[in-house]
Amino acid sequence: MTLNYSHAAVRAAERHGLSVTTADLRSAFLDIVDTMAGVRRAAVLLLRADDGTERWLVRLAGQAVRVVYIPESARIVTVLPDRNELEPRSRAQDMYGRARGRTARGTANRAAVEDDDW
Repeated sequence: MTLNYSHAAVRAAERHGLSVTTADLRSAFLDIVDTMAGVRRAAVLLLRADDGTERWLVRLAGQAVRVVYIPESARIVTVLPDRNELEPRSRAQDMYGRARGRTARGTANRAAVEDDDW
């Protein structure tokens, strides 16, 4: 079975400045599995979410980071940012920070119609 950790590796670099290899993520995965099996306490379970995912505190490249682990597929899917880096979005923004709805587009269209001489 080939495991693809590319998303998690990209997020580790983006959010923590870590250069993480597949071996590093595999080691974190094994830390989670060992902790669940009671073999050793190498990771800390932080949260079990209603959607079936789990948040774990693991060590990646010598730094403690929070990851999202899916037990059903036995995968680390992403590395979460530090809590102090999280900024709430306004209700008027989508997930990319763009204006939501017709606000931006509608304003430009209205201005074009109003400026037009009929």
